Amino acid sequence: MTANDGSRIGVDGLGANFVDSVDVKRSNEMPIVEDLVFGGASRSSLGAGDRLPGQVDGVSDLGSFASDDRSRDNPLENDVVGAGASRDGETAGVLRSEGINAVDDVGAHDSGALLELGGGEARGKGKAHEEDSGQAVHGAESKKGIGPIFKGALTLGVLIVIAVMAFAILEPVQVLPRIRLAPGFALTDQSGGVVTSEDGKGAVTLYAFAPVGCGAECDSINSTMADVRELVTTSVDLGSADFRMVTVALNSDSPEELAAAAVAGGADGEVWRWAGADDEVLDDVVGGGFRVFFDSSDPDDVSFDPTFVIVDGAGLIRGEYPYATISSDADRLSRHIEILGEEILYAKGNNALIYEAAHIFLCYP
Repeated sequence: MTANDGSRIGVDGLGANFVDSVDVKRSNEMPIVEDLVFGGASRSSLGAGDRLPGQVDGVSDLGSFASDDRSRDNPLENDVVGAGASRDGETAGVLRSEGINAVDDVGAHDSGALLELGGGEARGKGKAHEEDSGQAVHGAESKKGIGPIFKGALTLGVLIVIAVMAFAILEPVQVLPRIRLAPGFALTDQSGGVVTSEDGKGAVTLYAFAPVGCGAECDSINSTMADVRELVTTSVDLGSADFRMVTVALNSDSPEELAAAAVAGGADGEVWRWAGADDEVLDDVVGGGFRVFFDSSDPDDVSFDPTFVIVDGAGLIRGEYPYATISSDADRLSRHIEILGEEILYAKGNNALIYEAAHIFLCYP
């Protein structure tokens, strides 16, 4: 059947009631194509500027569709056959003549025009469909891989939380904090020799600070140093590390005055030594490096804060004790030196990870 206006709408195998001809007297009238799968076409008495009812409600996997004629539905606009169909969200639109292509050789076995709601081409069972299927399979495989990754991440997170709780609550090991580097120095000792910061490499050193000739004011400092020497040398295992003690004199670098102070305090010159330097060096080493307050502007009346400092074999300050506590300072210092000794002994191999974790989680005494 051929339209009277010269446009060709080929019909092959379709009933005559599917497509109606265009009245030559109304050249602007367009055939209405509705319900191409399950319904028939009907003549429209509407002109090109009138509204068209009908809406496409479904699209099959092959691209063809069936529509239900609903008087209040929105119509499809443009490209009914052979092109893309778009849904007009406003009130019913019209079909434009340039949007209708001729239907040639439509077999009786075809269910109707193939419309594509998106790209303007009918989807079939060809290569494009196979590529889509391949992408779907690939996407499915990718999703399958998400599960194990998520489970692994979740397991790791749970283990970290358990580790944090274990170290925070149980504290399987304790460590002394790594505070900062100890200062480098070269001091004169009680025998006239030189004491340097390098002497403490690989050893644990306890430092005290006091002026020479301070009498009773320094008695508690000297007695604490003597008690720590006894406890550590007899009861604490430092492995291969040596134990050293140095009292830094805050007002003298004279070997004679240092020797007198050592004798008064009980320093043996082996494990425990007294050492001093001039004012400029002491300002840098004691005030700047160890951060211990003292004022030696009057050598006979030195003001200072009694302080103890523990330094490990790597030259790191591991303990600062500027204040006295209710418990014995000697007991506290010796206990902390023992903790440092345990780290020296056991922080090896896999155990090193445990001690590093103790530092991270601040497992300090």
